[in-house]
Amino acid sequence: MFEDKNINIKTLILKILLKWKLIFLCAIIFAAGFPVLKRMIDVRKEEASKVKIMYDKEENVMTLVDLYGLFHIVNDSLRDYDVLGEDLTNVHWIKLQYFIVVNSNDYNGLEANEKLLARLSDSMLSEPEDIARLYSGYISSAEFINQILDGSSITEPVCRQYLKTTVNGHNLTVSLAVLGDMDETKIREKAKELIASQSDRFQFAGEHELKLVSDHTTTQIATDALEEKNAIVAQMYSINNQIANVEKNSSENDIAYAKAVIDEKIEMGDTLVQVTKPQKKRSIKLYVVLGFLLGGFLMCFYYACRYALSSKLQEAGELQKASKIPLLETVEDPSKRKRYGIDKVFTYWLHSNKRKLTTEQQVAAVVSAISLYCEQNDIKSLCFTSSLFGNLNEEVISFILNGLKLENITGELVDDISYDKKALRACAEAGGTVLIEQVDRSLLGEIEKEIKTANEYQVNIIGSVIFE
Repeated sequence: MFEDKNINIKTLILKILLKWKLIFLCAIIFAAGFPVLKRMIDVRKEEASKVKIMYDKEENVMTLVDLYGLFHIVNDSLRDYDVLGEDLTNVHWIKLQYFIVVNSNDYNGLEANEKLLARLSDSMLSEPEDIARLYSGYISSAEFINQILDGSSITEPVCRQYLKTTVNGHNLTVSLAVLGDMDETKIREKAKELIASQSDRFQFAGEHELKLVSDHTTTQIATDALEEKNAIVAQMYSINNQIANVEKNSSENDIAYAKAVIDEKIEMGDTLVQVTKPQKKRSIKLYVVLGFLLGGFLMCFYYACRYALSSKLQEAGELQKASKIPLLETVEDPSKRKRYGIDKVFTYWLHSNKRKLTTEQQVAAVVSAISLYCEQNDIKSLCFTSSLFGNLNEEVISFILNGLKLENITGELVDDISYDKKALRACAEAGGTVLIEQVDRSLLGEIEKEIKTANEYQVNIIGSVIFE
């Protein structure tokens, strides 16, 4: 009878929606547990993909370690030249020329005069040069270089190679190359400021005055740097060729071991543990979302299967479709828990095609439908039976019986006719029988058995009343 069960899609969707709390709870649990489970699986896969590489004192390994190490050293040296700029054939040099004035005649005129001859006779000719060397020593110091390099990527040792001072008698010449990201104008002014600030400091060597007589820029080739850089590039090319030749004759394990030693992951002689297939790292947020969706989907699938495969009465019209027994009326079970909020919205949607009636109005509709049928078929007595006898709302049933009594129809509630002979006899003797069943509680097998018993003993089933 109920083998070809039709699934009402609307009822199915709404019944699933009414379980939204459990669906949401399951989704939260999966969202929390899925990343943990995925991590456990990844760890197991990672452990399974690890390969231990033992050091077996192969000559190729030692050669590769030496070559890789030499390559890193040479490559670091090349980086020092890269910061100097791309074009070492067109380097700007700042030229500052100073003159040490010991007395006014030294600067006002260099012609022979009595005062100059007096100084020469007193062996004072080396005094200006000594003072100039004091300035030269300061200019070559780390203190001076670091101050003019403030904010530049050029290091102090590199700058020192391209800072030259020349002392010749009264003359002091300073040559400074503008390299990489050095600001020529800023460095020029800073250098002049720092040199001039040392005048008072060096007065102890003799009273003098430092005069800037020339300030200009020249463009020259950084010959030494260019030659050194070209030599390093040639050396790197040679090392790369040697590495390529050795790697051809080496296994992948030897190469991996040598690189691990160079990267300081292990020391020579240790065992290298390598992951052959590294796992792709994905954001934990992705697994949280996937877990949430999977948990929600599984619960929805569970309730859909539960509805489709259920052995209970799922909706009021199901009995009429399967057995052709008329549905007299449906009654909402007042003992059911009240629904609020979202549940109330879903319930209203489920029964949106029905008028909202109170329990009294629903009972009156049942009485009216039954009394009309009895009047048309001259029936004065009825029996009410159910597969859920003893588990129905007896208060509502008593209202129905009292209503029928007012219509001069005798009604009696009896036990399940499939199991109770007295109930079966009462139904057979009565003018008609009404089945009372309840959605989500009455078993389809029991209802079918009840109907077969009624047909077998000529019990007149006039219709059904379904509690929802």
